[in-house]
Amino acid sequence: MSDRAVCAALAMAASGVSPHKSVRVNSVSALTTTARPSLSCSNCPGCRTASVPFSGRSASSIKPKRRPGRPAPADGLVIDAEMALAGSARITGVVLVDACGIEVPGHPVADFFSLTVDQVAEFSYHNPGPFRIDPAAMSAGQRAVMAGNREALAVYGGTTMTDPGLRARLGRIAVPALVLWGDSDRIVDPDYGRAYAAAIPGARFRLLPATGHMPQIETPAQLLGAIRDFAAHAAAGRSGPGGS
Repeated sequence: MSDRAVCAALAMAASGVSPHKSVRVNSVSALTTTARPSLSCSNCPGCRTASVPFSGRSASSIKPKRRPGRPAPADGLVIDAEMALAGSARITGVVLVDACGIEVPGHPVADFFSLTVDQVAEFSYHNPGPFRIDPAAMSAGQRAVMAGNREALAVYGGTTMTDPGLRARLGRIAVPALVLWGDSDRIVDPDYGRAYAAAIPGARFRLLPATGHMPQIETPAQLLGAIRDFAAHAAAGRSGPGGS
């Protein structure tokens, strides 16, 4: 896949644009089930997945359905962690980028739903200026999509963006893992990211300078370089002594 194609895929995931037909989801489990068919491709011997900050798909892409009395678990940022936990033989590595989901004492996930649009930009980017959004300048349709994004995120992510059992489950991931983190991330700070990496056996943690919670948008070349380095290293390990 070309760098341009990878950038497009990462940006699509972050913005909530879906190339697929509408699906109904209300949990990370449902999102994982939706994503798993992508592993059935026969063009490669193994898949290395990359999970990026994911703000929720538009109302036209995902129709969330809340189950009364049943809180949703962690948000879409941990889809790839859940896929790695599923134990598919086709997943040979996982990259998590500024992921949410675990509980880390002293390092809470920012209360996204209490933030204004301007505050979201401040918390999400090293240099928020170019990425600020003025809702007053948006069309009615664009505002509806924004509202749909927030609604979807609340349904499948819950208001705390955490799953109390996820941190322990991460210990079952048995493939190489890389945890990438923007050093200016204020949605989930770098120490939260270090705790995330520490929960995954053998995972590497790498801090990305001068970028925030959305490196796939703010500094895509830096993110792609880190992912490609990891993929090359993992491939070399499989082809070396004991590799397949």
